[in-house]
Order: sequence, then C-alpha cells, then structure tokens
Amino acid sequence: MQLLGLDLSSRQTKEIWRATFPFLVVLTAGIVFILLYSLQFFDRPQMVLSVFGVIMTASGAFLLSGVFLGFLFGIPRTIGDTLPEAKNTNGTNSQLDDSDTNYLPNTNLEQISDWLTKILVGVGLTQVSGITSAIDRLVVKLAPGFGDLTNESYAINTGFTLVVLIYFSFCGFFLGFLWARLYLPSRFRAADLQQLEEVTTKLKDVEGKAEKANQIENQFQCDSEVQILVNRQLNSRFPEVPSEQLDKAIKAASDAMKSSIFFEAERIRSENWDNPARKTKMERTIPIFRSLIKSTEQQPYYPYYGELGFALKDKQEPEWKEAETFLSQAIELRGDWQEHGAWTTYYEFNLAVCKILQDSAFNNKQPSNPTTREAILQNLFTTVESGVLTREKIKNSSIDKWLSLNDISIEELLPSETINSANS
Repeated sequence: MQLLGLDLSSRQTKEIWRATFPFLVVLTAGIVFILLYSLQFFDRPQMVLSVFGVIMTASGAFLLSGVFLGFLFGIPRTIGDTLPEAKNTNGTNSQLDDSDTNYLPNTNLEQISDWLTKILVGVGLTQVSGITSAIDRLVVKLAPGFGDLTNESYAINTGFTLVVLIYFSFCGFFLGFLWARLYLPSRFRAADLQQLEEVTTKLKDVEGKAEKANQIENQFQCDSEVQILVNRQLNSRFPEVPSEQLDKAIKAASDAMKSSIFFEAERIRSENWDNPARKTKMERTIPIFRSLIKSTEQQPYYPYYGELGFALKDKQEPEWKEAETFLSQAIELRGDWQEHGAWTTYYEFNLAVCKILQDSAFNNKQPSNPTTREAILQNLFTTVESGVLTREKIKNSSIDKWLSLNDISIEELLPSETINSANS
C-alpha cells in the first residue's frame, strides 16, 4: 500500500513511523490544550471559535517554521557528485552518443542548507538579546488574538502565546529534522539509482549497437573473402582452392551469400554438364556443393545434395555410386515432389540412370534382378507422373536399352496421354 510515495509495509516506513509517532502525540496534545484554552470563553461561542482559529493558525505557522528549520539542519549530504563511472564489458570506459547529456546530482540545496544553518547558529550566538526582544514583540502582537487583553488575562495570554510558539516550533523542528534524515536519503538514493539504471540501459543499448555493427562488419568481411575464394574455384585459370579452406569460408558465410554461391555454381553446372569439352569447368563446382552441404549439416537443404549428385554423375569419369547416394539423400530431404515442383523429379530420373549403369546385369546385357528392377521402375514411374520422362528422353538412352533387356515397352511405361502429348 502506498501513501505519499511511501510503502506502508516497508521497513523504512515503519522506522519513520516509530520515530515520528511521539511527536505526533505531542502535537495532538498541544491541539487539545489549545481547545481547552479556548473553552474559557464558553459563554461567548463566537469568541471560542475565534480564539481557537487564531491560535491554530499561529500554531501551524510556528510548526511550519520549525519544520523548515529542521529540514535545513537535516538535509543529507551527497558523498561525491558523480555517478559511478560506467564501463564496458571489456573494462574500457563507455562513451554515449554525442547527443546524450549526463546530469550530476544538484547539490545547491545542500550548500544553501549549510550556509543557512551556519548563519542561523552564528547569528543566534551573537544576537541572543536581539532575538529575545524580537520574540517579545512577536508575543505582544499575537497576544490580542488569544483572548481579551484585560489586566487579569494579559499575563495568561502572553504566556500562552510564548508557550505555543516554543511548543510548536520545537515539534516542527524535530519533525522536519527526522523527516529529512529518515526519508530524504532513501528518496535521493532511489533517484540516483534510477538515473544510474537509465544510464546503464543507454550504455547497454550503445554497446549492443556497436556489437551489432561489428558483427555486420565481420560478416561482410567473411562474405567478401568467400566470394573471392568461390570465384577462384569456379575460374579454371586459377588453381583449385583447398577443400579445407573452402569449407571454413563457406561455413562462416551468411545465408544470403550461401544462396548466391549456390545459384552461381548451379548455373555453371547446368551450362556445361552436357558439353564434353567443358566438363572440366563443370567439375569445379563439385567442391563448392560439398562445402555447402557441410555448412548446413544441422539444417540440410535438399538442392545442395541434388546438384552435387548431378555433377558427380556427369563428370568425365562419372562417380555413379556417390552420385546415387547424394541423389537419394536429396529425394529423402525433399519429400513429396508435388510440394516442390515437377523439376525436382529429375532427381529420380538421374537416380534411375545411376542404378542402371551400376547394374552388373545391364552391363552384361542381361535382365536385372527383381529388386533392382522394381527400384528402377519406381523412380521412372515418378518421373512419368510429373511429366519429366518423355519418349524423346527414353529413345536411344540407357533407359531405352534397359527397358529392352527387361522386356518392358515404352507404352507400358508411359500412359497413352503422355505419348500423345510427346508426339504432338
């Protein structure tokens, strides 16, 4: 529960309450005394109210004056006038933006308090007689408001006026002093901590931006280096880049750079795979596809596997077994071809070719065993379903020869509408 900025359940609030409670009791007793004093005019109700109002107003003025003096004497002093120097995580001084301004605690009030208290004490010690004369004149001026100034009541009125002045001034002084000593330090400390927290947050934000800028700069440098290495690898005028160096560079590249590298390597492979004179250039894409696969082992990307399988199959000295392995992995990672496009069934088409050319029965011009035959047909049927496999692609190819050896006609493999579409 909060009251005037104080948490009523906190330990500090309880300490303030225990310290000020006796003075609150004394103040309450003073009000009771004023009321009893006013009741001496009970035979004149208006007089009771007038006297009570004047005395309460004067008491309030004396109380506030005392509170002000107590506040001046009790203002806490700041130890040091700067916040702790903020440092970066590396131990160096942090610098805020030029547009940011640091603010130090304002100690003017402390200085004024120091000056006034010294002046008041000094004047009080040197001007005691003058102060007492001033108090006498003040009492004389206030006494008429405290009741009739007849010869009988004059001494009572002036005496009560002096007592009220001293009574409430001292109560106010101690209340102001205690409030300044018990409450203000925590408020000042909370304000300084809040400012420090804001500065710390700003510094963290600046450090975060600087760190992000460094990351971007480092990533840009890595991407630039990998682009140079890939260009060297794809250019036959330069010696091939060592696989370890290429693996490390591509792994450190950004996702956007990896995509750019892949599309460039894929373009060179697709433009040169069927030209015997340029197969050497196509073969230089193989290390790049291998490095791309290694860089995405945690989140494999099926086109990398597929392109590597194509390149291994179409080498001057084809690596059928390894090509079959990577094409099979590409198909497994891809899943349903209908979700990715008919072109992806070229994986099945080339996988069927790899299986045929590795089949010892085919190489001996004999029918394949039932297991191999079923696996090859399954790949071919997928390419037929997607529309990739046509009569033109079968004719005079290893697939055509394999179909003949296994007594399978093209009409059995291709539905009539596919044949009609091909002939048209």
